[in-house]
Amino acid sequence: MRGQYGPKVVPDTYKVKLIVGDKEYVREVVVLKDPTSEGTLEDIKQQVAFSLELRDAMNLAVTMINDIEGIRAELTEIIPKLKNKGDVKKAEELQILAVSIAGTLYDIHLTGAREDAFRSPMKLYGRLSALASDITGNGIDFKPTDQQRQVYAIFNKRLEEVDTKFKKFMTIEVKKLNAQLKNSELQIKLDKKIKS
Repeated sequence: MRGQYGPKVVPDTYKVKLIVGDKEYVREVVVLKDPTSEGTLEDIKQQVAFSLELRDAMNLAVTMINDIEGIRAELTEIIPKLKNKGDVKKAEELQILAVSIAGTLYDIHLTGAREDAFRSPMKLYGRLSALASDITGNGIDFKPTDQQRQVYAIFNKRLEEVDTKFKKFMTIEVKKLNAQLKNSELQIKLDKKIKS
């Protein structure tokens, strides 16, 4: 379960707010440093900052996955309804592009079987998640290592490249298909999916 936990916090005093119905409860919570840890407060701050960067990268990947999967589902629904061969061709090309983008973020062929790990290498989201798990599960209040930072830099560069392709896909390619499908009254919904 290590990878499922979020980043830790720096030892300090925090205010916690809980809202239940129309009632609001505010309490101060003191987070103490583990007295057996050899990491310094500065080390912990660096570890938390790095964990937050990883969390943000993973959230970006998950947002792209959710949006691209929504588009893939819509394309699967729309393609059989199309009558014009040119429309079908363009929609199928878009579907291939969507699969390509999704496939760089996660293994789109996962079955849930134990053998999945042997079938294909871990994709970008899984790699970011594994690194985050290493930091939060094994960091033991020490700052990230140079190697962890270098690995993250590689993953982050790949994520930026996928994000660029994703944004082009959403803002240009899907809109082109929608313009082409105007007469068929079938459209890909983009209301909340486009991020700038």
